This record gives sequence, structure tokens and C-alpha cells, in this order.
Amino acid sequence: MSQSAEIAVVSPESVGLSSDRLGRVSRWLGEQVTSERLAGASVLIGRRGGVAYFETRGLADQAAARSFDRDTIVRIYSMTKPVTTVAAMMLYEEGAFQLDDPVARYLPEFASTTVWAGGEAPLTETVPV
Repeated sequence: MSQSAEIAVVSPESVGLSSDRLGRVSRWLGEQVTSERLAGASVLIGRRGGVAYFETRGLADQAAARSFDRDTIVRIYSMTKPVTTVAAMMLYEEGAFQLDDPVARYLPEFASTTVWAGGEAPLTETVPV
């Protein structure tokens, strides 16, 4: 984040969230650091265009005892599935597709997909979906 970027912070209640319940997130985050499961972390919860919660805990660099701050840059691994799922659910909410639609309706390449026959069949034995 650039130095000039401002975060639009809103009260949790103004966007339909509960400050009391967000306290659970703070406790959880603290427990992750205290138990040494994580050296440091941050959690940001945004809703309706505003940031309702943004907390950090622990260290970004244990050797240098550098705290984990709001502007700490971290790598996020294995986030493709959750990000894609959120995007898909947003499209679902807009009525762009139904959850029981065949994938081939949107990705024709999957029209003739086969799967393993199962049971005692060799892995090379497949059947149509």
C-alpha cells in the first residue's frame, strides 16, 4: 500500500456487523500468535465499501523483532480457490448461473469429460460424466 493511500474505516454496525462479535476475531488472532501457530498476521474485514475491522498481531520478522503492521507485505499462498469461489458466488447471487448447471454450458471443453469407472476398474477405464 502506498504511503498516501487512506483506508476508509467505518463502524462495524454501520455495515451490518457486530463490534462484539468482531472481538472474537481479535481474540482468535491473539491466540494464534500466543500459541506460536503464527509469528504474526493481520485480518481485514470489509463490507459495503468500507473497512469495518483491521487488526494485526505478532511479528513480521522474528529475528529482527519487527512488528507485524498494517502495511507489512506478505505472500498469500493457496488463495486461488477461495478467491474464485467468492467471485463465483457473487455471480450466482446475481443469477448468472445455477449451481446445478453443467460446467460444459460455460466451458465447452468439458462437454466430453470422462471420469474413472471406479471399483476394481483400472485407472484407464473411464465413463462419461
